[in-house]
Amino acid sequence: MNALSYDIAAALQDGKTVIIDHVITSARIYRALNNAGAGFQMKTVLVSCDVEMLRRREAERGDRCAGFAEASLQYLYPKTGYDLCVDSSQASPVALAEEIVSSLV
Repeated sequence: MNALSYDIAAALQDGKTVIIDHVITSARIYRALNNAGAGFQMKTVLVSCDVEMLRRREAERGDRCAGFAEASLQYLYPKTGYDLCVDSSQASPVALAEEIVSSLV
């Protein structure tokens, strides 16, 4: 278990709610996060956008290597099986947050 996993497990054991905002790119990372949350209620949310929006956001930020975000899509893990999927090119951040929160109750 890595340091992040220990921190997650410790926070959960202390009764805290944990939100992990991370691009998961391997089965190893996915397993580590799931193991850290073992025994606790967990919900997985895929936040995505269409490739054209991804390219535009990457260019607008100006501090990213061109094409890196799109290339990382092939490594996204898992590809399916999320509890909720939201598309950030179709709704505002506030609307997406409301949708995610409403799915938790």
